[in-house]
Amino acid sequence: MSTVIDSLQTIGFPMHTLGRASDGQSVHPAYFPVPGNQKITLNDPEKSLRLSVPEWGFEYDAPIIQKDKSESALAVKVTLDVDAVMILGIEGSWLDDVTFLPESADVDFEQEINSPRACFVTSTFASLLQIAPTIHDLFGSTIDMPAWKGPIPDISFMLQWRQLAYRLMVIERALGVNFLLPPDCSEQAKLEVAFVYRAVTEQRFIAAFDREEFYLPATETYARKLAGWRKKKTIGLGYIYNTELLSAEFSLGRFSAKIADAVIENYAEAEQAMARQDGNSVPLVIRSLRGEAEWNFLDIPKLPPVIWEEKIQRLVDLDRKLSD
Repeated sequence: MSTVIDSLQTIGFPMHTLGRASDGQSVHPAYFPVPGNQKITLNDPEKSLRLSVPEWGFEYDAPIIQKDKSESALAVKVTLDVDAVMILGIEGSWLDDVTFLPESADVDFEQEINSPRACFVTSTFASLLQIAPTIHDLFGSTIDMPAWKGPIPDISFMLQWRQLAYRLMVIERALGVNFLLPPDCSEQAKLEVAFVYRAVTEQRFIAAFDREEFYLPATETYARKLAGWRKKKTIGLGYIYNTELLSAEFSLGRFSAKIADAVIENYAEAEQAMARQDGNSVPLVIRSLRGEAEWNFLDIPKLPPVIWEEKIQRLVDLDRKLSD
């Protein structure tokens, strides 16, 4: 394959999905046989690569940043979005200087940084290449490639990765915080992302609640509240919700929470600390026997009616097609 393909680095995806072979070489996530008797006419002025899925009414133009050819291959590197690159390599034979007869194609991705937006874009295209009926319209020529039908667990994992990246994009947009996704994300981190996403998009909601630690100031007011909470089945509390998510620290502002069938596990220690009334933060460990709590976030900024520019919205709108 040509120099574009030879230099590929797959960055930012879970290793077992788009990662590397044991020898450290790049592993292409998708390989397509191209049905015969289809031709690509390569025009030098071509500035973008169009990918379309006619059955879904989807079209996407990606600017070409590098193009290479060899005796038996054609390769093109395109910008899908900021920090997100796709490389398409097509093997076959040249009929003349500008006409190429493709036999197979493979696809890989690069990311400059593992931002949620870059991961969302590349995971969307990685999912689309595995699920869409055909990929159409390459280099201005009508070339139909059947989608690569990967293993169902890998497709499912990729869609989950896409969902995670999208939720983080929404959180970034609402709160002005920036994230970087690790190569792998723990289940606990995914649950925390889902919780903050609901806080941003719903503000008020009921969520599963097992056991959580809150920090309240040691004041006379909270000392009285603590004494009253011991006698109640439902604890209602409110303060400032500061949190850390994927190494980024930020605040969700004021909140209130009603915890059903609540038990204060460290009541004795908290009572002693509250009695000092020195204003220091006192940890309060609360468990719900029912396993749920009602949350209400009061200071979350409202998202604008139009969150994304057109090309990102076009990828967001693929949700139903990708999940059907």
